[in-house]
Amino acid sequence: MDKAGAMLGLSPIVAKNMTPEQAEARKLANFVEIDLVLQGQRLIEYPNYVPTWDYSVTVMRVTHPERYEIYSATLPKRLPRFRVPMASDDRDTVLDLQAAVSQAYDQENSANR
Repeated sequence: MDKAGAMLGLSPIVAKNMTPEQAEARKLANFVEIDLVLQGQRLIEYPNYVPTWDYSVTVMRVTHPERYEIYSATLPKRLPRFRVPMASDDRDTVLDLQAAVSQAYDQENSANR
């Protein structure tokens, strides 16, 4: 993976407590945050984002660090599909979050039988 490869799951709250080396590494990578927590404090707040949501996905690209791509869903709707940035010379891949969560749930149920 090159310097613009994907990094998953590092929240902005954690980012405040990073070492200088971790903060520098984050500048070289894309960032995807998936928030599926229904209770407690949100990992990220979107001050200019008006719709209400229960679940959100935030994508920040190393090429445009000031821009956020926000994908959201409410509880009765399916989880979103979103584009995951890959290496700088690769095309984005689409992740169907609902399918991924459903598959993980089904696999867990099969393992517990």
